[in-house]
Amino acid sequence: MLVKPCRMESTWVVTVMDNPKKMTTAETSRRHREKNLEKRNLSARESARRRRAREPEVVREYRRKWSRDHPEKVRASNIKYQYGLSREQYDALFTGLCAACGAVEHGGKGWHVDHDHETGRVRGVLCHSCNVALGMLKDSAYRVSALLQYIGDCDHG
Repeated sequence: MLVKPCRMESTWVVTVMDNPKKMTTAETSRRHREKNLEKRNLSARESARRRRAREPEVVREYRRKWSRDHPEKVRASNIKYQYGLSREQYDALFTGLCAACGAVEHGGKGWHVDHDHETGRVRGVLCHSCNVALGMLKDSAYRVSALLQYIGDCDHG
């Protein structure tokens, strides 16, 4: 098979057995990018790694600024990483009220995703007070009922 590339103005002419095929430089560039995509991605990662090593404080400050400018994206990313919930799943789970007491305000640093620490299963979204109380009670239904009994006994005694 005879392959004869030659450069003519802004096109490449490739002749294969007297069958000319014209490709523009844009087409040639696109094919090259597709062919070398993995290598390009690796070099971009390597370049980013080198920059982090060379200028750690600059990269840290850029990340801090980005986080301050995009708090919702940071929150969604943290929820996805910690609990495996997409933004849509979180929105479906959270009704705007505390799942335990029905409070409208979170009363602290924000709403808390409640989950079973043994299984990782998400139970609901709680206000700060309910989340702290549940944590102090170690997620124990026995402790909750014992406290209810105690409060009941103290009110009548």
